[in-house]
Amino acid sequence: MRTRISAALAALSLLLPATAAIAQTNERYTYDALGRLTAVDRSTGNGTVYEYDAAGNRTRVAPYQGYRNADFSAGLGDWQVATWQAPGHIVSVNNPGWHGNGNNVLWSYIPGQPSNALVDVRSGWTAVTPGRIYDVSVYAAEHRGKAHGLVEFYAADKATLISTVLMDGTARDGGAADGALANFNQLGAFVAAPAGAAYTRLNLRLASNGGEHPYAFFTRPALSIAVPQQEVVNPRFKYGNFGWSLALANTGPTAIGVNNPGWYGNGNDVLFLYVAGATTNGLMDLRSDFMPAEPGATYEASVAAAQHRGQAQLLIEFYAADKTTVLAQTALPGSAREGGASNGDIANFNILGGFVTAPAGAAYRRLNLRLHTTGGQDPHAFFTRPISRKATSGQQQLTTWSSLYGS
Repeated sequence: MRTRISAALAALSLLLPATAAIAQTNERYTYDALGRLTAVDRSTGNGTVYEYDAAGNRTRVAPYQGYRNADFSAGLGDWQVATWQAPGHIVSVNNPGWHGNGNNVLWSYIPGQPSNALVDVRSGWTAVTPGRIYDVSVYAAEHRGKAHGLVEFYAADKATLISTVLMDGTARDGGAADGALANFNQLGAFVAAPAGAAYTRLNLRLASNGGEHPYAFFTRPALSIAVPQQEVVNPRFKYGNFGWSLALANTGPTAIGVNNPGWYGNGNDVLFLYVAGATTNGLMDLRSDFMPAEPGATYEASVAAAQHRGQAQLLIEFYAADKTTVLAQTALPGSAREGGASNGDIANFNILGGFVTAPAGAAYRRLNLRLHTTGGQDPHAFFTRPISRKATSGQQQLTTWSSLYGS
């Protein structure tokens, strides 16, 4: 038996090779900080999610189906090809020299030097639940063209396209040699199924851009229900500022982004807030998505923060059931690291955080990442590793990032 810690999925994740009877299937077991099973993900693309109430009783067991033939072991299998102005195109699996190292690789090709042609390869149908958040990824490489991943959501008729989400990331230019993952870049999306959605498909696209004989290569497409070890959506900022929205900016010209050159790295994606030019006293607030809250329950919240010529702050806010009435807003203790955030090294950040009890009538809570401008020129605030979850009985210490994600 092999065991590994999977920072991408959980505090503790076991990858178990199957028995001889099911030699082509691996299962990954994910547990929360209390040791409860929260998910089983299978290499066949399906799995099961487990949910619990505040008392620890299992309340929901939800099987899900991921992408069939996700390892391309059956060739194209359920994957269907569609094209636009791409005569002579080829779509296949395992072009010699472009697969191996345990990876089957789907590839698309357009002959000649087209300026405006597409080859789309879509997965089979996977059922989804509106409002549930899905984690989608694929490894991609490109030669003289552009490789994209698109997450598509359809109505129950399987004909009405409700929405399309372009996956974040850029395919590895000139990559895919020998199928080694080091020769690919991972594309990803962290996305909620929209209202009315019944199915999703992954679209692996080759888009020509004037290059001669363009290729796109894809391997390891994956779809899973996001089972967080905490309740902050997109806590790693892996998918940009998805799940976070600008709520207030009375400061002048602003910018929000992730991974400003020089201010991220060492395994940390870093969100930044910025105000251009000279400033006066003002606020720039970026709020997380809504998280549930129970009146009288205690919640912890924390974030690693740094600041340049302004003040980086963390607040927790409680809302009524209408999601608009703010019942309470609390600034959490701590001081951000002045001049910090260099290279994303966590040693260049300070932790802001604390514990707050939800007031009467509370139904939701949000984190608020704030840049308070105080007159400095071009102020910045940097944030990474946000955490919020219901505190356990008698808890006095903030939960550490490593205890949730292993790194």
